Amino acid sequence: MPNFDDLLTRELERAARPAAPDLGHVEKEVRRRRARRGVVRRVQTGALTVAVLAATAGGFLVLEDAFRGGGTIPAQGPLNGDIVFVREAGHPFEVLVAPIDGSSSRVLVADGFEPAVSPDGTQVAMILGGERARTLAVVPLAGGEPRAITPDRVGAVDPSWSPDGSLIAYVRFGHDESRIWTIRPDGSRDQSLDIRGFADIVSPTWSPDGERLAFSASRSPENPLPTWDLFMYDLASEELKNLTTSPEIGETAVAWSPDGSTLAFERRQGDGPGEIWTMTPEGSGARRLATGDPTLFGPTWAPDGTALLASDGDSVLYVDPDTGSLTKLFAGREPSWQPLPDASLAPDPSEEPSSEGRDIGLDFRICNVETLGGIDFIGGGPAGRAWTGVPVTGDGRCPQSSFGKVIVAVDHTGDGLADSWWGPIEGCDFCRPLGATDLDVDGIDEIVVQNGFSIADHWIFRVPLDEGAAPQVEPILVAPPGHEPAGLPAGEPLVLGVGGDAGYSGYLRCETYPESPILVYTWIFAEVDANSDQEVHETRLSLGDDGRFHVVDTNDFTVPRGNDIPLELSTARACGVDWRLFP
Repeated sequence: MPNFDDLLTRELERAARPAAPDLGHVEKEVRRRRARRGVVRRVQTGALTVAVLAATAGGFLVLEDAFRGGGTIPAQGPLNGDIVFVREAGHPFEVLVAPIDGSSSRVLVADGFEPAVSPDGTQVAMILGGERARTLAVVPLAGGEPRAITPDRVGAVDPSWSPDGSLIAYVRFGHDESRIWTIRPDGSRDQSLDIRGFADIVSPTWSPDGERLAFSASRSPENPLPTWDLFMYDLASEELKNLTTSPEIGETAVAWSPDGSTLAFERRQGDGPGEIWTMTPEGSGARRLATGDPTLFGPTWAPDGTALLASDGDSVLYVDPDTGSLTKLFAGREPSWQPLPDASLAPDPSEEPSSEGRDIGLDFRICNVETLGGIDFIGGGPAGRAWTGVPVTGDGRCPQSSFGKVIVAVDHTGDGLADSWWGPIEGCDFCRPLGATDLDVDGIDEIVVQNGFSIADHWIFRVPLDEGAAPQVEPILVAPPGHEPAGLPAGEPLVLGVGGDAGYSGYLRCETYPESPILVYTWIFAEVDANSDQEVHETRLSLGDDGRFHVVDTNDFTVPRGNDIPLELSTARACGVDWRLFP
């Protein structure tokens, strides 16, 4: 295993990112750089110490002026627009836009990197540098100010658009674990996927049907380069599959072809050069496509699938997907190719507008779909799934707002199609099926739906199997007498608010799970910036045989301002579900 100096040297030769400004995080930042799509020139060993200090202050890459590469420049296809790429200009990393022949270029953003063009070709997601380092932003391709959609310096990397443009997947990295998150282009519904146990993750890429994500990851906190593998994650079933198990070889920077048939990725063995390889999404048929001199990094596909782009660290390269031949285009790296609208697919204005949204087997399509799989609705039966979403409008369009329109649908038979639905869920906007758990110990799962906000409200649904009646998903109600002081009225769906805002804070813990689960819900209120006491309401709930939540006991009292609350308070995982907004 390489020591830190060896790893640092190797990673600095490959890194194309501004280093972390905190010198105490150099080692972590180096580990993050191991699989990035850009490269710097090789650093002379005698200059390593100076280079490290320069890198940690904000980067030290020096590239040549733009040039037209040797060889014949390929003809531009009708679906392939301009190329968005990165070039260093002093310390900042400029994001530029140029046609494939490099005849002209313009600066899109003066300090950014990792650009990704939206499926409609009108916007670019990227990571900002400078004072807003590691912030995910979106900017119009035509030009304008980048609009940050994550908090500043959140640790964002590797944005990737969903095929319909409704979501951007990206990676947040910390000191202990990296996670894949998804967010809407307007900055709403920022939430993490349930993919855990990886020290580092890079290059999430969507399948063309939007149902799977491929990515590269390492489980090793020491992060030696050969430990990187490619993984496939099914968004509906949450199944995670390792596509490459190769202890001596590292696979990174994966990209999915537009027709869905091929994954292109970077492959590196030991200290050898990076190569471009391809294989099927199932992990078969791996073959070497191209080897660079000295190396290749970060493949990305043309919108029409007829070519790839890569980089040798100094130049953007055109890669023929059949022969592997390379043509230099211009100076730069991290290319992303703009899709152009297909004029042949333009709708006929005389025809009825085609329906938007997704077909999950209902009599209508739904938009803003969120899915949870692996749910046992009938006890020992096939794995079902749950969806949340918003029905299309009467003209087949997705509504502009989701508020008060979200429904929950379930597949309890395991055939992948919805069998029943309920809604709309009152007050639900940024909803998703959060988890499934058995709260009445009958061997059948209940579903938790979360409305993500500063206070995350939670509804709990079930699919009762009543003899002689078709199973229908329904919210679980509070049995009489309820608990009015805690906002849990009898006969209404149970709604538990976890989180805090404007003087309110809500907590949830679980007792005697899984034998006889008791949900312990506590909420506290104290007027903000006022010298007032804190109102404390604690309610213990159990799910009875009648399919309702019963109040076991309550505890309401007041705590003088500034005093500690004599209760166990938690928003951690409880009764098999992680109720927190940002787990």
